[in-house]
Amino acid sequence: MTGREPLIGYRTGQRNVVRMRNGLHLGLCFAAAMLFLCAPTTAGEGVRAGLSLCAYAVIPALFPFLVVSPILTFALQQLLARLFRRHSDMRTAALWSAFAVGMTAGFPIGALSLVSQYEAGTVTKADTEQFLAVCTGASPAFLIGYFGQTLWQNAMLGLGIWAVQCLVCMGGFLCLLHKTKNVGNAVPLHAAMREPTLSWCLREAVPRMLGICGAVVFFSVLRAFLSRGLENGTAAVLGGLAEMTGGLRECAALYGCGSFSRASALTVSAAMIGFGGGCVGMQTADAAGHAGISMRYYWLHRAVIGVIFACLEGGFVLAEAHI
Repeated sequence: MTGREPLIGYRTGQRNVVRMRNGLHLGLCFAAAMLFLCAPTTAGEGVRAGLSLCAYAVIPALFPFLVVSPILTFALQQLLARLFRRHSDMRTAALWSAFAVGMTAGFPIGALSLVSQYEAGTVTKADTEQFLAVCTGASPAFLIGYFGQTLWQNAMLGLGIWAVQCLVCMGGFLCLLHKTKNVGNAVPLHAAMREPTLSWCLREAVPRMLGICGAVVFFSVLRAFLSRGLENGTAAVLGGLAEMTGGLRECAALYGCGSFSRASALTVSAAMIGFGGGCVGMQTADAAGHAGISMRYYWLHRAVIGVIFACLEGGFVLAEAHI
Protein backbone atom coordinates (compact mmCIF):
# COMPACT_ATOMS: atom_id res chain seq x y z
CA MET A 1 0.00 0.00 0.00
CA THR A 2 1.54 3.30 -1.02
CA GLY A 3 -1.31 5.56 0.10
CA ARG A 4 -1.97 6.62 -3.49
CA GLU A 5 -4.50 3.94 -4.38
CA PRO A 6 -7.55 5.83 -2.99
CA LEU A 7 -6.60 8.97 -4.90
CA ILE A 8 -6.06 7.01 -8.12
CA GLY A 9 -9.37 5.21 -7.61
CA TYR A 10 -11.15 8.50 -6.99
CA ARG A 11 -9.77 10.02 -10.18
CA THR A 12 -10.71 6.91 -12.14
CA GLY A 13 -14.23 7.08 -10.71
CA GLN A 14 -14.46 10.76 -11.70
CA ARG A 15 -13.41 9.95 -15.27
CA ASN A 16 -15.99 7.17 -15.45
CA VAL A 17 -18.74 9.52 -14.26
CA VAL A 18 -17.72 12.12 -16.86
CA ARG A 19 -17.71 9.47 -19.60
CA MET A 20 -21.14 8.21 -18.56
CA ARG A 21 -22.49 11.77 -18.51
CA ASN A 22 -21.04 12.55 -21.93
CA GLY A 23 -22.39 9.28 -23.32
CA LEU A 24 -25.84 10.04 -21.92
CA HIS A 25 -25.81 13.52 -23.46
CA LEU A 26 -24.68 12.13 -26.81
CA GLY A 27 -27.38 9.44 -26.71
CA LEU A 28 -30.11 11.95 -25.86
CA CYS A 29 -28.98 14.29 -28.65
CA PHE A 30 -28.95 11.43 -31.16
CA ALA A 31 -32.42 10.28 -30.06
CA ALA A 32 -33.76 13.84 -30.34
CA ALA A 33 -32.25 14.26 -33.81
CA MET A 34 -33.82 11.00 -35.01
CA LEU A 35 -37.17 12.05 -33.52
CA PHE A 36 -37.04 15.40 -35.33
CA LEU A 37 -36.15 13.71 -38.63
CA CYS A 38 -38.91 11.10 -38.32
CA ALA A 39 -41.62 13.66 -37.47
CA PRO A 40 -40.66 16.97 -39.11
CA THR A 41 -44.26 18.24 -39.12
CA THR A 42 -44.53 17.96 -35.33
CA ALA A 43 -41.12 19.56 -34.93
CA GLY A 44 -42.20 22.44 -37.18
CA GLU A 45 -45.35 22.97 -35.14
CA GLY A 46 -43.25 23.10 -31.99
CA VAL A 47 -40.89 25.66 -33.52
CA ARG A 48 -43.78 27.88 -34.61
CA ALA A 49 -45.39 27.61 -31.18
CA GLY A 50 -42.08 28.48 -29.51
CA LEU A 51 -41.49 31.50 -31.74
CA SER A 52 -45.04 32.67 -31.02
CA LEU A 53 -44.40 32.38 -27.28
CA CYS A 54 -41.18 34.35 -27.65
CA ALA A 55 -42.87 37.11 -29.65
CA TYR A 56 -46.01 37.50 -27.53
CA ALA A 57 -44.94 36.51 -24.01
CA VAL A 58 -41.22 35.95 -23.37
CA ILE A 59 -39.58 38.93 -25.07
CA PRO A 60 -42.12 41.61 -23.98
CA ALA A 61 -42.04 40.40 -20.37
CA LEU A 62 -38.30 39.74 -20.09
CA PHE A 63 -36.14 41.79 -22.45
CA PRO A 64 -36.64 45.25 -20.84
CA PHE A 65 -35.75 43.79 -17.45
CA LEU A 66 -32.81 41.92 -18.95
CA VAL A 67 -31.39 45.27 -20.10
CA VAL A 68 -31.89 47.21 -16.89
CA SER A 69 -31.24 44.39 -14.38
CA PRO A 70 -27.45 45.06 -14.04
CA ILE A 71 -28.16 48.74 -13.35
CA LEU A 72 -30.96 47.81 -10.95
CA THR A 73 -28.72 45.29 -9.20
CA PHE A 74 -25.97 47.87 -8.79
CA ALA A 75 -28.39 50.50 -7.43
CA LEU A 76 -29.95 48.04 -4.97
CA GLN A 77 -26.55 46.84 -3.87
CA GLN A 78 -25.40 50.39 -3.13
CA LEU A 79 -28.62 51.18 -1.27
CA LEU A 80 -28.45 48.01 0.80
CA ALA A 81 -24.74 48.53 1.42
CA ARG A 82 -25.58 51.75 3.25
CA LEU A 83 -28.15 49.92 5.35
CA PHE A 84 -25.63 47.19 6.23
CA ARG A 85 -22.64 49.52 6.50
CA ARG A 86 -22.03 48.64 10.14
CA HIS A 87 -21.27 45.05 9.10
CA SER A 88 -18.37 46.28 6.92
CA ASP A 89 -19.06 43.79 4.16
CA MET A 90 -21.16 43.47 1.02
CA ARG A 91 -22.31 39.85 1.34
CA THR A 92 -25.72 40.47 2.88
CA ALA A 93 -26.35 43.46 0.63
CA ALA A 94 -25.37 41.47 -2.45
CA LEU A 95 -27.67 38.57 -1.55
CA TRP A 96 -30.62 40.85 -0.85
CA SER A 97 -30.09 42.78 -4.09
CA ALA A 98 -30.02 39.54 -6.10
CA PHE A 99 -33.22 38.42 -4.37
CA ALA A 100 -34.97 41.74 -5.07
CA VAL A 101 -33.95 41.66 -8.74
CA GLY A 102 -35.07 38.04 -9.04
CA MET A 103 -38.54 38.77 -7.68
CA THR A 104 -39.08 41.80 -9.95
CA ALA A 105 -37.19 41.03 -13.17
CA GLY A 106 -38.21 37.40 -13.66
CA PHE A 107 -36.65 34.12 -14.77
CA PRO A 108 -33.67 33.69 -15.03
CA ILE A 109 -32.42 37.20 -14.25
CA GLY A 110 -32.25 36.73 -10.47
CA ALA A 111 -29.96 33.73 -10.94
CA LEU A 112 -27.83 35.64 -13.46
CA SER A 113 -27.59 38.53 -11.01
CA LEU A 114 -26.43 36.22 -8.22
CA VAL A 115 -23.83 34.63 -10.50
CA SER A 116 -22.55 38.10 -11.42
CA GLN A 117 -22.25 38.90 -7.70
CA TYR A 118 -20.10 35.79 -7.28
CA GLU A 119 -17.93 36.77 -10.23
CA ALA A 120 -17.51 40.22 -8.68
CA GLY A 121 -16.35 38.59 -5.43
CA THR A 122 -19.16 39.86 -3.19
CA VAL A 123 -20.57 36.39 -2.38
CA THR A 124 -18.93 32.99 -2.11
CA LYS A 125 -19.34 29.94 -4.31
CA ALA A 126 -21.25 28.18 -1.51
CA ASP A 127 -23.60 31.19 -1.21
CA THR A 128 -24.31 31.15 -4.94
CA GLU A 129 -25.06 27.43 -5.02
CA GLN A 130 -27.44 27.56 -2.06
CA PHE A 131 -29.26 30.81 -2.86
CA LEU A 132 -29.55 30.22 -6.62
CA ALA A 133 -33.09 28.78 -6.49
CA VAL A 134 -34.63 31.29 -4.07
CA CYS A 135 -33.20 34.34 -5.85
CA THR A 136 -35.19 33.77 -9.03
CA GLY A 137 -38.85 33.72 -9.95
CA ALA A 138 -41.46 34.84 -12.46
CA SER A 139 -41.73 38.61 -12.89
CA PRO A 140 -44.86 40.55 -11.89
CA ALA A 141 -45.17 41.73 -15.51
CA PHE A 142 -45.36 38.12 -16.70
CA LEU A 143 -47.69 36.89 -13.95
CA ILE A 144 -50.06 39.87 -13.99
CA GLY A 145 -50.01 40.62 -17.71
CA TYR A 146 -49.66 37.22 -19.37
CA PHE A 147 -50.75 34.63 -16.82
CA GLY A 148 -53.43 36.68 -15.07
CA GLN A 149 -54.87 39.00 -17.70
CA THR A 150 -54.21 37.15 -20.97
CA LEU A 151 -54.78 33.54 -19.92
CA TRP A 152 -57.32 33.93 -17.09
CA GLN A 153 -58.76 37.43 -17.70
CA ASN A 154 -58.00 38.25 -14.07
CA ALA A 155 -55.00 40.45 -13.35
CA MET A 156 -55.53 40.10 -9.59
CA LEU A 157 -54.97 36.35 -9.90
CA GLY A 158 -51.51 37.00 -11.32
CA LEU A 159 -50.80 39.56 -8.62
CA GLY A 160 -51.79 37.04 -5.95
CA ILE A 161 -49.50 34.37 -7.45
CA TRP A 162 -46.63 36.86 -7.49
CA ALA A 163 -47.25 37.81 -3.83
CA VAL A 164 -47.24 34.13 -2.83
CA GLN A 165 -44.03 33.61 -4.80
CA CYS A 166 -42.33 36.48 -2.98
CA LEU A 167 -43.41 35.16 0.43
CA VAL A 168 -42.37 31.56 -0.27
CA CYS A 169 -39.00 32.52 -1.76
CA MET A 170 -38.36 35.05 1.01
CA GLY A 171 -39.05 32.35 3.59
CA GLY A 172 -36.46 30.11 1.97
CA PHE A 173 -34.08 33.05 1.58
CA LEU A 174 -34.28 33.98 5.28
CA CYS A 175 -33.78 30.37 6.35
CA LEU A 176 -30.67 30.08 4.21
CA LEU A 177 -29.42 33.49 5.37
CA HIS A 178 -29.74 32.43 9.00
CA LYS A 179 -28.13 29.06 8.28
CA THR A 180 -25.12 30.64 6.55
CA LYS A 181 -24.78 33.81 8.61
CA ASN A 182 -21.31 32.82 9.85
CA VAL A 183 -20.21 31.45 6.50
CA GLY A 184 -18.68 33.38 3.61
CA ASN A 185 -16.21 36.09 2.96
CA ALA A 186 -16.11 39.60 4.38
CA VAL A 187 -15.85 41.80 1.34
CA PRO A 188 -15.07 45.50 1.88
CA LEU A 189 -17.61 48.01 0.65
CA HIS A 190 -15.27 49.33 -2.02
CA ALA A 191 -15.09 45.85 -3.58
CA ALA A 192 -18.63 46.10 -4.95
CA MET A 193 -19.32 45.45 -8.60
CA ARG A 194 -18.46 48.21 -11.07
CA GLU A 195 -21.33 50.45 -12.18
CA PRO A 196 -22.63 49.16 -15.52
CA THR A 197 -23.39 51.47 -18.43
CA LEU A 198 -26.51 51.28 -20.58
CA SER A 199 -24.51 50.40 -23.71
CA TRP A 200 -22.82 47.53 -21.86
CA CYS A 201 -26.20 46.30 -20.61
CA LEU A 202 -27.58 46.26 -24.16
CA ARG A 203 -24.57 44.33 -25.47
CA GLU A 204 -25.02 41.75 -22.73
CA ALA A 205 -28.83 41.55 -22.95
CA VAL A 206 -29.18 40.81 -26.66
CA PRO A 207 -27.21 37.51 -26.78
CA ARG A 208 -28.80 36.42 -23.51
CA MET A 209 -32.25 37.10 -24.92
CA LEU A 210 -31.41 35.09 -28.04
CA GLY A 211 -30.19 32.24 -25.88
CA ILE A 212 -33.38 32.30 -23.81
CA CYS A 213 -35.54 32.31 -26.95
CA GLY A 214 -33.54 29.43 -28.38
CA ALA A 215 -34.15 27.41 -25.22
CA VAL A 216 -37.88 28.23 -25.33
CA VAL A 217 -38.15 27.09 -28.97
CA PHE A 218 -36.25 23.86 -28.28
CA PHE A 219 -38.41 22.94 -25.30
CA SER A 220 -41.52 23.90 -27.25
CA VAL A 221 -40.56 21.26 -29.80
CA LEU A 222 -40.24 18.69 -27.02
CA ARG A 223 -43.62 19.76 -25.67
CA ALA A 224 -45.13 19.30 -29.15
CA PHE A 225 -43.95 15.69 -29.20
CA LEU A 226 -45.38 15.13 -25.73
CA SER A 227 -48.71 16.55 -26.86
CA ARG A 228 -48.72 14.15 -29.80
CA GLY A 229 -48.01 10.98 -27.85
CA LEU A 230 -49.85 11.52 -24.55
CA GLU A 231 -53.26 12.50 -23.26
CA ASN A 232 -53.96 16.22 -23.06
CA GLY A 233 -53.73 16.50 -19.27
CA THR A 234 -50.55 14.45 -18.97
CA ALA A 235 -48.97 16.25 -21.91
CA ALA A 236 -49.81 19.65 -20.38
CA VAL A 237 -48.23 18.72 -17.03
CA LEU A 238 -45.06 17.18 -18.48
CA GLY A 239 -44.80 19.90 -21.12
CA GLY A 240 -45.16 22.60 -18.48
CA LEU A 241 -42.42 21.04 -16.37
CA ALA A 242 -40.21 21.21 -19.47
CA GLU A 243 -41.24 24.72 -20.63
CA MET A 244 -43.34 26.78 -18.24
CA THR A 245 -44.93 29.41 -20.51
CA GLY A 246 -46.42 26.94 -22.97
CA GLY A 247 -47.54 24.69 -20.13
CA LEU A 248 -49.45 27.56 -18.50
CA ARG A 249 -51.16 28.32 -21.81
CA GLU A 250 -52.16 24.67 -22.26
CA CYS A 251 -53.58 24.43 -18.72
CA ALA A 252 -55.74 27.50 -19.33
CA ALA A 253 -56.88 26.03 -22.68
CA LEU A 254 -57.77 22.70 -21.05
CA TYR A 255 -59.84 24.53 -18.44
CA GLY A 256 -61.57 26.49 -21.21
CA CYS A 257 -62.60 23.32 -23.03
CA GLY A 258 -63.71 21.54 -19.86
CA SER A 259 -60.88 18.98 -19.64
CA PHE A 260 -59.53 20.52 -16.42
CA SER A 261 -61.47 21.92 -13.50
CA ARG A 262 -60.53 25.40 -12.36
CA ALA A 263 -58.92 24.02 -9.20
CA SER A 264 -56.86 21.49 -11.15
CA ALA A 265 -55.74 23.98 -13.79
CA LEU A 266 -54.66 26.59 -11.24
CA THR A 267 -52.96 24.06 -8.97
CA VAL A 268 -50.95 22.59 -11.84
CA SER A 269 -50.13 26.11 -13.11
CA ALA A 270 -48.90 27.12 -9.64
CA ALA A 271 -46.65 24.05 -9.53
CA MET A 272 -45.20 24.98 -12.93
CA ILE A 273 -44.53 28.57 -11.83
CA GLY A 274 -42.94 27.40 -8.60
CA PHE A 275 -40.70 24.85 -10.31
CA GLY A 276 -39.84 27.15 -13.21
CA GLY A 277 -39.38 24.36 -15.76
CA GLY A 278 -36.46 22.70 -17.46
CA CYS A 279 -36.09 25.55 -19.93
CA VAL A 280 -35.43 28.10 -17.17
CA GLY A 281 -33.22 25.59 -15.37
CA MET A 282 -31.12 25.09 -18.49
CA GLN A 283 -30.62 28.85 -18.85
CA THR A 284 -29.60 29.04 -15.20
CA ALA A 285 -27.30 26.04 -15.58
CA ASP A 286 -25.60 27.69 -18.56
CA ALA A 287 -24.75 30.82 -16.58
CA ALA A 288 -23.79 28.80 -13.50
CA GLY A 289 -21.64 26.39 -15.50
CA HIS A 290 -19.56 29.19 -17.00
CA ALA A 291 -18.85 30.43 -13.46
CA GLY A 292 -18.11 26.94 -12.11
CA ILE A 293 -21.27 26.89 -9.96
CA SER A 294 -22.91 23.54 -9.20
CA MET A 295 -26.68 23.09 -9.67
CA ARG A 296 -26.89 20.44 -6.94
CA TYR A 297 -29.21 22.53 -4.74
CA TYR A 298 -31.16 24.30 -7.47
CA TRP A 299 -33.39 21.47 -8.71
CA LEU A 300 -34.25 20.23 -5.22
CA HIS A 301 -35.10 23.72 -3.97
CA ARG A 302 -37.23 24.52 -7.04
CA ALA A 303 -39.09 21.21 -6.71
CA VAL A 304 -39.89 22.03 -3.07
CA ILE A 305 -41.04 25.53 -4.04
CA GLY A 306 -43.26 24.02 -6.76
CA VAL A 307 -44.92 21.65 -4.26
CA ILE A 308 -45.49 24.51 -1.80
CA PHE A 309 -46.97 26.66 -4.58
CA ALA A 310 -49.33 23.87 -5.66
CA CYS A 311 -50.51 23.22 -2.09
CA LEU A 312 -51.11 26.90 -1.36
CA GLU A 313 -52.90 27.59 -4.64
CA GLY A 314 -55.01 24.44 -4.31
CA GLY A 315 -55.97 25.49 -0.79
CA PHE A 316 -56.88 29.01 -1.94
CA VAL A 317 -59.07 27.72 -4.77
CA LEU A 318 -60.90 25.26 -2.51
CA ALA A 319 -61.44 27.92 0.13
CA GLU A 320 -62.73 30.31 -2.53
CA ALA A 321 -65.17 27.65 -3.77
CA HIS A 322 -66.64 27.20 -0.28
CA ILE A 323 -67.10 30.89 0.43
